[in-house]
Amino acid sequence: MTIRFDHIRDDLKLDASESVFFERQLLAIRTRIFEKRFHELKARSFLPPQDDINIGATHFTYQYVEYYGNAVLGSDLANAGPRADFKRIEATPIPFYDVTDSYGYNVQEIRASMMARVDLPGGKATAARKAIEQFNDNLLLLADGTWPNYLGCYGLFKLPNTHTYTPATGGGGLLTFASKTPDEVIADLHGICNGIVTNSGEIENPDTLILPLTSFVDIATRRMGDGTSDTILAFFEKVRGRLRPGFRVENSNKLETAGSGSTKRMVAYEKSIDKVARLEPIEFEQFAPQVHGFQTITNCHARTAGVYTPFPKSISYADGI
Repeated sequence: MTIRFDHIRDDLKLDASESVFFERQLLAIRTRIFEKRFHELKARSFLPPQDDINIGATHFTYQYVEYYGNAVLGSDLANAGPRADFKRIEATPIPFYDVTDSYGYNVQEIRASMMARVDLPGGKATAARKAIEQFNDNLLLLADGTWPNYLGCYGLFKLPNTHTYTPATGGGGLLTFASKTPDEVIADLHGICNGIVTNSGEIENPDTLILPLTSFVDIATRRMGDGTSDTILAFFEKVRGRLRPGFRVENSNKLETAGSGSTKRMVAYEKSIDKVARLEPIEFEQFAPQVHGFQTITNCHARTAGVYTPFPKSISYADGI
């Protein structure tokens, strides 16, 4: 029996808009794969590392020396003068904590990789590293010693016993930069830095000021006025740079709600290992894969005690800006 093509019913014929190709075969795909973006991690750029910690340590401490005694004017050399001496004090040990996560592949994923003769996708390892890095960034900046996430750990923006500067009330009756004149903002920027210098008897002199992102943008774009084209930020940096060469103004979005009552906070300090440092004997490591049932798991690990300062009054916070 012979079947002629023209005898096939019309409803089985290809429509003019259709093709012999599947739509997927005609799909143009860009070769680059885009990753979901996360916020910039800044903690390590704000904090020098304490680099002499043995990875086997369970706690961290430090010692400091306190000198005391007085000198007097006197004309009688027959007797000894007032006695001066010193004492050495050891700080309360700070515990180290483990930060962990893992990634893995099931047996079918491994077999499929062998069949296709391609490496197992590295995205899982990248995800594990990113998760630990993001957790540590939050800890190094925002840890406040509370349970469960930050027990015993403190971050740069939440250290206890630091100096406090109270911003002046602006003409509008508010503390915020946005409600103040350029001169009033300049007074606050110098005020938090000068407070450290004055209260330490000129022993401390900050070289870094970190502002909330929105406050930084405000002073970086608002002009001083009065015949100068300088922004508030540029004008402040000129003067402060003479008082402390190399002075820098940084910004962090995490300061938007770091202050008391979730208000904005600015932080002034000296970025020196002698003043403040991060305690991270292990930033990241991964161990040999282990088989658990049908899964091959790789455990990842970091170790931290947060941030410490032997001189808390060298750091100052101001809230409500």
